[in-house]
Amino acid sequence: MPRDTDQARAARSGNPGRAVEVYKSAAGREAVRALYARQLARLSIPYRETFVETRYGATHVLEMGPHDAPPLVAIHGVNFPAPFVATMAAPLAATHRVILPDIVGQPGLSAEVRPSRSRHGYGLWLADTLDALNLDKAALAGISFGGGVVLDFATFAPQRIEKLVLLVPAGIDGVSPDLFSIGRLYFAWQMYHWLPDRSHIADTVRLLAWELDETQADFFDAVLQHVDWMVTPPGPFSRDELKNLSAPCAVYGAEHDLFFPGPALIEAAAQVLPNLADSAVYDSSHFPTAAMQAAVMARIGKFLES
Repeated sequence: MPRDTDQARAARSGNPGRAVEVYKSAAGREAVRALYARQLARLSIPYRETFVETRYGATHVLEMGPHDAPPLVAIHGVNFPAPFVATMAAPLAATHRVILPDIVGQPGLSAEVRPSRSRHGYGLWLADTLDALNLDKAALAGISFGGGVVLDFATFAPQRIEKLVLLVPAGIDGVSPDLFSIGRLYFAWQMYHWLPDRSHIADTVRLLAWELDETQADFFDAVLQHVDWMVTPPGPFSRDELKNLSAPCAVYGAEHDLFFPGPALIEAAAQVLPNLADSAVYDSSHFPTAAMQAAVMARIGKFLES
């Protein structure tokens, strides 16, 4: 049930989302969801699936690991839903109940309703998801866009965060992107939209992702062709907005991240987060390389157990 906190009062004030056409066609939806299922089939460990209700509609949730283990709720990046995080986070399921919701209004299996980014919409969606899972408190992780989501939640419900992990996150105030490279990337994406050629997908995303396996490349291809993918993350959030976040925080960046360059990200995080307990920068693009994923998961495991 909603709690009588800032979160509950915000819920009672209402924050309707807006229905969106996430997919450009019914055939596009089916194509993306088939690739979703293909990525899920690659998981090497058992998983559970469920739907929970939020004010924005049904949210699809994947779970891995023992149900009675400490919970870790991980929020994915834009347009790369829960199964892609599940593959990366599988090692953490040895010690944690890893919970992976599909963000509403993005490709995946959750409702096609997009929260307002300016009225704590994404934070309230996450609060509803935790309530539906009967989680009073949990460790939270946010990847890229998901970083903005968990920081939005932290602005009004910091007492519900056990520990906070941010991986190449949006939402940190004071981080300047590489606008020239983003412009090149946007131009390449637009050209691919008008002249799609599957053989050029690696060239199209090389500024964003140095490594993509076949399923990831196919999913990226499907997103560019079939999804309304221009979604802005919540934030950025200032130190004043996060001043009540007392939970230990860890931030991991990528040296060659065109959105959130690693060194600048860590410097800004030290100014914004009241309790930055661990940080590192890896030799990677925004989309973590396999080497970065392995190193980060090991480090996150130690951070959560410390």
